Amino acid sequence: MNRGMGPSNMIFANQNGTNSPPVKRDRGTQYSLYIGNLSKETYDLDLYKFFSSKGYRVQSAKVMFDKDTNKSLGFGYLNFIDEEESKRCMEEMNNQNINGK
Repeated sequence: MNRGMGPSNMIFANQNGTNSPPVKRDRGTQYSLYIGNLSKETYDLDLYKFFSSKGYRVQSAKVMFDKDTNKSLGFGYLNFIDEEESKRCMEEMNNQNINGK
């Protein structure tokens, strides 16, 4: 019989040997742009390559998927290291077509 000590509330030592929660990596400040109305055939790498090929310094790209069906939700995010690059991208690339949409 489980008396409340199941996996959800057990304490494990993290990598530094303490019982405190692990510290998240410091990724510095990131600037993100929402990219909507994506084709269902657009994936992370497609998004990254599209904007990188236009000369933008993209740090990462992520298309969001439904966790149950694994189908694209039709939107994603671009991450930039600096604010100026994200603003330039937003101003120049707003309403552009990617993969026909």
